[in-house]
Amino acid sequence: MYQPFLLRSSRQRFAATSPGERLWFSLRDWWFDAAGDQVGRRGLAGFDWLDGDRRPGEALTNAAISDACVRLARNASKALIAAMAGGDEPAQYREHVVARIKQYCVSPMGMSFADPILPVIANLAFNCAVVSRQSISTKTRGDIDKETRRRIGHVPCYVCGIDLGAKGYPLDHLWPQSLGGVSSEDNLLPVCDECNGLKKDRVSWDVFGVVVDYAFLGQTTEGRRLTDMALHRKAATALAERETVSLKDAFIQLGPAGIRQTITPDVDSAWFFNHTVHDLSVLPQLWT
Repeated sequence: MYQPFLLRSSRQRFAATSPGERLWFSLRDWWFDAAGDQVGRRGLAGFDWLDGDRRPGEALTNAAISDACVRLARNASKALIAAMAGGDEPAQYREHVVARIKQYCVSPMGMSFADPILPVIANLAFNCAVVSRQSISTKTRGDIDKETRRRIGHVPCYVCGIDLGAKGYPLDHLWPQSLGGVSSEDNLLPVCDECNGLKKDRVSWDVFGVVVDYAFLGQTTEGRRLTDMALHRKAATALAERETVSLKDAFIQLGPAGIRQTITPDVDSAWFFNHTVHDLSVLPQLWT
């Protein structure tokens, strides 16, 4: 399928393994092209005083794009279920879902029927609905177990590092299955029950609440774990984009969140990484 926005964009992106990732990239490119010099400010003017470079605004824009991915994937899944229940032939499923998604994009999202991104978004949303119905095969589970043990000698949770022991542990879809993440080795890593339950189907680090809420989340054990998970994902995304590798490759390179090194806020503008400055007394200073 020809995907003009995916081909012509010059923005950094990691190596996508799933239609959900490609959908996110396409939405991001469309949004930033539509917003122009208002990126980080569009609908978020109240944050201008925090940072002249609009970093909080851009982070919240990314969260809004993630929310749009969620809505599109859910609408596509509903449309696919309706097509299957309505007696449509399998060959017509795509047509049914694509028509539904195009209507949704033109109405709540404000796209135009003439916009070249529209068929790209609609087809990717359909692909998201298809892969969300696929399960992890026994062979894939076995291959991941063998590969992990061969590489490091045991099977740890990729988030917290706890040893998962024998077979039977969960596998996490790094790009959530419900949002178009494939159930293949490229998108799966071993995870413990606790980390798996806390992550849920969050699609990117922005939606964990790190941007504004860390000082408050940090007061609870669960909040600290969520924040570590968000920073871990931010680090993986940055690494994957920089080296043009998959999220899985980046998470493997980083190792568990518990052994991630902190980064000072004045290096490469990576101020969200430094745990030592994330508290109520200095949080506002992060944007000065």
